[in-house]
Amino acid sequence: MQDVPDLVGAREAADILGCSVATVHRHEVEGRLSVAHKVDGLRGPKLFRRSDVVALGDSLSAPGSEVTA
Repeated sequence: MQDVPDLVGAREAADILGCSVATVHRHEVEGRLSVAHKVDGLRGPKLFRRSDVVALGDSLSAPGSEVTA
């Protein structure tokens, strides 16, 4: 069986990071969070790897972090 990454939507990513959905999208636009999969369709949601979201949260909470969530 192929490994399937644990994907989360923007709402769940926001909950993990303790921020708003708009901030999750800002992190994506500014290159701090990569989209793992975009669901087909004009308004198809963007999905993120849970491990990437957690890593971003860890980096944001690290001492000396320049970016705030």
